[in-house]
Amino acid sequence: MMSESAGFGKQLTTPAFPPALRRIEQLPSHQVHLTINYPFIMAKEMKKPLVLVSEPLDQPSIDYLQEHTEVRMVEIKDLPEHIGQADGLIVRTYTQVNRELLDRAPNLKVVGRAGVALENIDLHACKARGVQVVHTPEANTLAVVDYTVRMIICLLYTSPSPRD
Repeated sequence: MMSESAGFGKQLTTPAFPPALRRIEQLPSHQVHLTINYPFIMAKEMKKPLVLVSEPLDQPSIDYLQEHTEVRMVEIKDLPEHIGQADGLIVRTYTQVNRELLDRAPNLKVVGRAGVALENIDLHACKARGVQVVHTPEANTLAVVDYTVRMIICLLYTSPSPRD
């Protein structure tokens, strides 16, 4: 059970901790790790997970990532040097996530593909290492529909009429 107390952040009470209330400083939720060591509750600050981004992303995506993680933009050619520290990796089309790269990434937990296909990611190697792979399969659906409709219209204007 949690209750608010003016000026003191959040107070924790549980049946295991009779009437005494243990206070912790209020930190953003992604930075608090509680260790219960009866009868004390200690809060310690956790570091944000490191996410490497190897190809350009739109700014709102970067902003969202920066709220929750430490983000580092890394050139594809420099990725092998930095991947060893990363908890996450975000790629697009040109970054190859293969066995060699994964061998250098002992802390890697997730690979995110900002796009539809996964041909540039070795799914078997990721699975063997317990690295989760996520992607955005419907991210460009509207762009594809728009392109297809435009091509149909283009063909209609440039095709000879059946009457000709």
